[in-house]
Amino acid sequence: MLLLASTSPGQQKPLAVTAPAQQPAQQPTIAAPWYGDDDPAELGRVLYTRARADRAAARRATAVTASAVAETARPVQAATRTSRPPAVRKRPVATRPTTPRRGANTTRRPATTRTTAALPAASGSAAVVVAYALAQRGKPYVFGASGPNSFDCSGLILAAFAQVGVRLPHNADAIGRMGTPVPRSQWQPGTVLHWNGHVGLYIGNGLVVHASRAGQPVKIAPVWGSPTGRRII
Repeated sequence: MLLLASTSPGQQKPLAVTAPAQQPAQQPTIAAPWYGDDDPAELGRVLYTRARADRAAARRATAVTASAVAETARPVQAATRTSRPPAVRKRPVATRPTTPRRGANTTRRPATTRTTAALPAASGSAAVVVAYALAQRGKPYVFGASGPNSFDCSGLILAAFAQVGVRLPHNADAIGRMGTPVPRSQWQPGTVLHWNGHVGLYIGNGLVVHASRAGQPVKIAPVWGSPTGRRII
């Protein structure tokens, strides 16, 4: 603002007047929330209440999420149950009995279904030997035994030939070296058959009576492998 001051008549002199300084506008004051600064116990109660509220809200959100996942999985599980193929019943597989190859395994010998009714008749002393050996069928195998209640292979042969007064050693390989060799085409009832470490008595029709091994009684079996025949009487 500019004022005129008079110094003399007819003259006016401008007079400088300074306007008052403008004060800056004051910002409104925002009151901070009160947490009970003046009371520590009140502050603790407020914080505890808010923490409980936050935890409850988190549990509700988790429950809602789990429920939504379960509702989504139900149709998938139902579709899986309905899409399973029907059970297929498996038929038992029929197994064919295996027959050991001839001479392949001398410890497992096929059982025979033939009877003594069709056996050729032996003659002379051989008939006595064969009859004694056949009468021992069913008696147990005992290593080193030569009768009358149990036998091993060589014990059965020496006991049978003892019925006609022939003494034989109690050893399979030693018996296999006695007498006269006989080709297979000339075997007769009473011919001694020798395998390595084993002996039996030929009774005709491709059969032998022998005491085979522990756990097996004296029995009739088909001739197996390639034994040598020995004529002792």
